[in-house]
Amino acid sequence: MLRVDEYAALDGVALAEKIRTGDISAEEAIEAALKALETVNGSLNAVTGLIEPPARACDTDPDAPFFGVPYLLKDLSHGWSGVRDDKGSRLTQGYIEQHESLFASRSRQAGLIAIARTNTPEFGMNGMTEPRLYGPTANPWDITRSPGGSSGGSAAAVAAGVTPFAYANDGGGSIRLPAAWCGLVGLKPSRGVNPARDVNAWILAEHVVSRTVRDTAKMLDVTAGPDKGAYLLTSPAVDNYASAVEIEPKPLRIGMTRQLREGPSTNDICIASLETAAKACETLGHEVCESVPNLDYPEICQLCSDLYTPCIVPYIDNLAQEIGREPSPDTLEPPALTTYRLGMNMKASSLIKSLDKLAWMSHQMEIFMEGIDIWLTPAVSQPPCLTGEFDPMAYRIGDPSFWHQEMALYTFLPLASITGQPSLVLPINADASMLPTGIQLVGPQRSEHLLFQLAGQLERTVPWSNRHPKIHAANSPATA
Repeated sequence: MLRVDEYAALDGVALAEKIRTGDISAEEAIEAALKALETVNGSLNAVTGLIEPPARACDTDPDAPFFGVPYLLKDLSHGWSGVRDDKGSRLTQGYIEQHESLFASRSRQAGLIAIARTNTPEFGMNGMTEPRLYGPTANPWDITRSPGGSSGGSAAAVAAGVTPFAYANDGGGSIRLPAAWCGLVGLKPSRGVNPARDVNAWILAEHVVSRTVRDTAKMLDVTAGPDKGAYLLTSPAVDNYASAVEIEPKPLRIGMTRQLREGPSTNDICIASLETAAKACETLGHEVCESVPNLDYPEICQLCSDLYTPCIVPYIDNLAQEIGREPSPDTLEPPALTTYRLGMNMKASSLIKSLDKLAWMSHQMEIFMEGIDIWLTPAVSQPPCLTGEFDPMAYRIGDPSFWHQEMALYTFLPLASITGQPSLVLPINADASMLPTGIQLVGPQRSEHLLFQLAGQLERTVPWSNRHPKIHAANSPATA
């Protein structure tokens, strides 16, 4: 019988190996995951509903890399056909995913078993996970604080030991912000390395939040590669990302940034974590130099808004028509309704200008990266904020200032979404007593293997696996 504390101590690779060798069964793993969920979810509100029966591919090869491993689906465009997908919105409550995405199909064939759906802000628009539909998710390190968003439910559940990793998606920081605030590993892959579902893939990426670098790398081995006929034909740069985690990188030149040009100030706690990572890199033989991209933060912030706004209109219109509800104050929160209405009035020429600016910023970052191998930044600008501090229902309809207010918490994350560069958040903190803030590694296009090499090195040098939040499945008396 697999105890919950034993289960919660295993990452996905280790759990799959125990199932493969017969030490435990997939059924025992699912039972332990459900017990772990029952233990922590009353405090966290991370999971919005169970998937019954758990979603799996019946014909999956028992030698598949994650055969039998329990998995959580972010309740937003997870792509698992036949599984409910509320998208954090009253407008789409009860929606059932109709079409299997390639990312989801590859995840199923890898042997993952989806057991539940995780909380998310409405359409992933907010930096905090506090939808009116399901209420706020709490941070397991301090339940008075937010886990971030939009993959906040996934991050809170993984940090609390419910599953080794969980599905997440990222259009400006939605994988990396909650990874940073929950003490996890979070990768936003290069543009197009994971299959691109639609044109929103110019900024949107899919992957997971996890507790170990090797789980994140192994999952990329499972999912990477474009679909046939995809308009983004970006192939993986290596055949095996997981092996890169064990490879010692050559001495690297690392550019470190404490604050973006014209950006909000970075909290001292976040700076301290950055400096801890920089010192570790220097100890490992890498060169760290101060370096700041030649881009202004207000322009980055505005471009994120300008790219997202027109895309929300056909997205909401199609869903509203399919589910038979109208976009209104009764079905949409102020940020979504505001963005929807602004998008309806935007001209196509405005979107073209935004895409031109995206190309220009991508070029500027390519020039910046010519002098360095990896860009090192704080993951976030501020430690986890208090729950309710950015309540989406407190915003006024017609006021788009929420973009700028919330983005000031995670100023370093949106740029890699704009440029399409790979970006990896690691749970390195200056002090184990601090709330998680983490650091970010950004590489040139298709350099995930290099990020994994350095991340593996740092994980061995500044280990974080022994750190658990206050709310954790292993902390419960009911661990048997």
